[in-house]
Amino acid sequence: MNRKSVKLPALGLIAVCMCFLPQLLNNTYYQQVLNNALIYTIVVLGLNFITGLTGQMVLGMSGVFAIGAYVPAILLQKFGWTFLPCLLAVVFSGILVGVVIGFPCLRLKGIYLAICTMGFGEIVRICATNLDGITGGAIGLRDIGGIHVTKGIVLMGQKQVWYVILAAFFLAVWFASKIHESPIGMTLLSLKDNETASSTLGIHVMSQKLKAFVMCCVFAAIAGMLYSASTGYIAPTDFSYDMSVRYVMMLIIGGIGTVPGAIIGGITVTIIPEILRFADNYYWLCFGAVTVLMVVLKPYGLYSVFKDVEGRLKKRKAAV
Repeated sequence: MNRKSVKLPALGLIAVCMCFLPQLLNNTYYQQVLNNALIYTIVVLGLNFITGLTGQMVLGMSGVFAIGAYVPAILLQKFGWTFLPCLLAVVFSGILVGVVIGFPCLRLKGIYLAICTMGFGEIVRICATNLDGITGGAIGLRDIGGIHVTKGIVLMGQKQVWYVILAAFFLAVWFASKIHESPIGMTLLSLKDNETASSTLGIHVMSQKLKAFVMCCVFAAIAGMLYSASTGYIAPTDFSYDMSVRYVMMLIIGGIGTVPGAIIGGITVTIIPEILRFADNYYWLCFGAVTVLMVVLKPYGLYSVFKDVEGRLKKRKAAV
């Protein structure tokens, strides 16, 4: 049986199950956790372009995520913009940030790039805290929940917003998969292996890095918009440096450089801490211990476990 003939029905079944999942939940907190899991996964799918494929360590995604959250919230509250114009503004914001920040920062490498992008994230958070008249300051912005399709049609409640998030999630997975399988993905991956060799083959290293970073920023900005619509309230404390580190952690734990790994990492790292909350003050200690064990035992992420199982099954089938 062809692998695609098995893969497509399986993906279809997963999509149907995810559509009916909110009907099984009567708790709004659990629904918000699920919403966040998909939203964070969209960020990680974007981060995978620049960190997973090109190998550039970026720690400023919380800043781009914040811009994506604040821009539509401000446009909605102050100017009454609806969903589609806000989405276009968010995409433009992501492209603008990607070019303006990426052009100077991507000339750096390693820890210098990480520190530079981390500084950008902190600048955005500090601006959000101090620009009281625009962002609401430390108090934040309230009553921004829902997807305002038109002035008369609003998708309210976390369950209704879930379906918009789900659609965005599947589109992000599809787009990321196409990029990974395309010549663009192969080009970006070559930069991770050897930039010098890539440049001798005629690849413009800087432009390719910038392209990956812009895609990363657009993904993060759209995810930020979905986050503000889902929670209905945003504040500077939601976009701390810890979030940037968590996105990288999701990518590493899931499987860096792969689309399934980004999905597994985004969902797992969002949900597992909630499961471990029974440990009270020790739950971050438990989660940290699990993370260290994962990195030591499976350095290529959780996705490598599935690949190992698949490889063993193929060997058994070939032996028979």
